[in-house]
Amino acid sequence: MTIAVDIDGVILDYIDQTRAYAELYDFSVLHKKGVKNKKALKLKDRYDWTLEELQVFVDKYFVNLTYMTNFKPLSVEIINQLRQEGNKIYIVTYRGKLHPELINIIKKKFNDQGLVVDEYFWQVEDKLKVFKEKNVDIVIDDSPEVCRQAIKNNILTLYFREKNMEKICHPLLIDVDNWGQVYREIKNMR
Repeated sequence: MTIAVDIDGVILDYIDQTRAYAELYDFSVLHKKGVKNKKALKLKDRYDWTLEELQVFVDKYFVNLTYMTNFKPLSVEIINQLRQEGNKIYIVTYRGKLHPELINIIKKKFNDQGLVVDEYFWQVEDKLKVFKEKNVDIVIDDSPEVCRQAIKNNILTLYFREKNMEKICHPLLIDVDNWGQVYREIKNMR
């Protein structure tokens, strides 16, 4: 099988880290009122920030947050196991679009942890295009929009859904919240 995997919120616990710092930035620096849309995944949709305020946050925190972010438990082991079992693993991510240097930081983090994948697709705005080009069988992502696009195109999807994120009901979609569950669901799909 061919499996496309997102990074932030799926392999790395980057979302929780970013949200903690965003909340502090919103309160202590901007003196604003906090989250305006708890169901939004992206900071620009989550807070009432101007583009300039968002860019200041990105410039000040994104690189350091990438260094600090931990891997989700068993993400490296399960991805490597799936690959050893003959699956192709592609990383398909928007990451690097705002800060291209984040790509090298992530590659080093993956290398240091021994995470091996078949191919990387960085700075991707249209993930569905990659899914189609690579004949992806399974998508693992935390974006409701990406998950909807995948299932509309008959791709089995594992949705790393946080509690506040939109619930999607579809026969081709399974909510997951950890890598042990990811492995179980993939093995059960066969």
